[in-house]
Amino acid sequence: MADADKSLALLDVDKFARYSSSTFRADKFYKTIGYGLGAMGHLMAHATQQETETSKGFKAIASNISMARYVIRFTGGLESYAAWKNGSWCYGDDSDHVKRIVSLQALSMLVYYPLEHISYVGFVAPKLLNVDAMQISRLSCRAWGVYILLDVYANALRIRALTAKEKQIKEQKDLSGEEVIAAFTVYGLDWN
Repeated sequence: MADADKSLALLDVDKFARYSSSTFRADKFYKTIGYGLGAMGHLMAHATQQETETSKGFKAIASNISMARYVIRFTGGLESYAAWKNGSWCYGDDSDHVKRIVSLQALSMLVYYPLEHISYVGFVAPKLLNVDAMQISRLSCRAWGVYILLDVYANALRIRALTAKEKQIKEQKDLSGEEVIAAFTVYGLDWN
């Protein structure tokens, strides 16, 4: 593979398009850009001991991306509902217990997204809704926190299951020839 082909492989537009086609994953991308630019703005101001037009610009873009993420999340509730209804956030080998946990994750996001929408309106047009946007935002963060805790738990269970499968496969590889034939016989498989 030529060097030019290798660099193009790093920019796999099709993979990125598939990845960013869901609200949830696209939001991760926007968050990374926003936090990155905000951090660069703060670091530049700290390094030069003063705010420069560039550092202010980076922070302003980061702030706008942050607000844009609220708007982009308007479809997140629909995606969460679909995931709760059809289990699309589950993996094919998830246990029933993990599937229930993932279902609870989707439900937590069904709480999170509407709260985010209300807080957004409260921040942008405070007189439109008579709400404490910060309080609503804190509530949405709690729903997000529930999602994160459930995600950590579900992934810990997935890792445990994969570790057990890996151990089982390793044990099967360590079987002697006679043990393999016996195992085939137990499962009614033809060795020949």
